[in-house]
Amino acid sequence: MIHKQTHSGLFYLLIFLAASLRLIGLDKGFSSDELWLVNIAQLPLKNLYPSLIQGTSTFPPFGIFLVHFWTKVSTAEWWIRLYFVWFGLGLCYVIFHLTKKIFNKWQISYFVLFLTSISPLLIWTSQFTRSYIDFAFWMTLSLYFHYQFLHNPQKQSIQFGYILTTLCSLYTSYMTVIILLSKNLYMIIPFL
Repeated sequence: MIHKQTHSGLFYLLIFLAASLRLIGLDKGFSSDELWLVNIAQLPLKNLYPSLIQGTSTFPPFGIFLVHFWTKVSTAEWWIRLYFVWFGLGLCYVIFHLTKKIFNKWQISYFVLFLTSISPLLIWTSQFTRSYIDFAFWMTLSLYFHYQFLHNPQKQSIQFGYILTTLCSLYTSYMTVIILLSKNLYMIIPFL
């Protein structure tokens, strides 16, 4: 039997591994695709929304507005990329707890945390200055609340968490619509 301290130590070790891998090489220069978000996020707030409407942006504005306020502290490349690193670490955390709820086995949740910590795709998106990793974070957190809601539909904090995280996801990426449709199908299929 593994003690709670061992579980806690393993969890923090894996989160440290995830953070270390995501913090390596944050000063690598922005690609042209990344520069669009960096440049638009640094516009004055009064010009930000009009430029999103008039521009060729197909992205919802929530992530861009959050990056706008993040860049008020610094516009250094490592600092801007750190915003996305936080969402990458948050995603690891949420996936760990979601798998713990679903499978109720610590071995599976720690193995999944290990995989998300070392995943090259998740490391890359955690450093990429576009709204991919923050969308994944919000949608996975929405899935967490959705799972909680299926098991405890009366609890208002779960309902509020689901609505809030789903809206954050929807205003970060339109891909949310596809996942929402699949979640609703999952709920409807047993009744057909």
